[in-house]
Amino acid sequence: MRFFRRAATGLVLLGSTLVIPQCSLAFAQQIVLGRLSKIEPNSITLDQEAKSVRVLIGSKTELWRRGVDVQDDSQFVLGRDARVLYSGVAADGSLRAILVVQFQPGDIVKMVPHQVVEYRSCTGSLVSVANGTITLRAGDNKMCVTQVDAKTEIWHGQISHDLSVLRVGDDISTQNAVQYPQENLVAEKVWTETGPPTRHLVASE
Repeated sequence: MRFFRRAATGLVLLGSTLVIPQCSLAFAQQIVLGRLSKIEPNSITLDQEAKSVRVLIGSKTELWRRGVDVQDDSQFVLGRDARVLYSGVAADGSLRAILVVQFQPGDIVKMVPHQVVEYRSCTGSLVSVANGTITLRAGDNKMCVTQVDAKTEIWHGQISHDLSVLRVGDDISTQNAVQYPQENLVAEKVWTETGPPTRHLVASE
């Protein structure tokens, strides 16, 4: 007599008893954005357009600000935007955070635990290329100086790493990693007004 059989459905037949294995559905990681309005010992509150969202901070939650992990949420700044990666919802509707990042206005963030990168873009007319840096003049006449290195991808009809393809006066856009504490910019992507293929742009989430 066969006492044990596993059916294709995942049910188990043990003797004459039908056993239903316990299982749980994995909660897909999701991201929420809002303005930090309240800081408490084990939670923060984000204000969105039509509601407030409470976020639970656990012992394993990574907290990131200005390029480094911080010890606790008291080092965040009220009134600034924050982005939260969460993997579950508590009974009261609070979000269980994996990663909480606070970043500068206008920047975008790569939300990967322990591999967070803050990006800042610059667009303007190329003023100079010298000593491993490029300088752009934006429409508001502000200057943006960003460093380039051997890894910087330059799109000028095709991808290269050769700065000599750029000419003073070119309309240029750059995607830059922000390096703290000085907030130095290091270009990962540089492209002319023709623009790069979409796949070369980093996503904000």
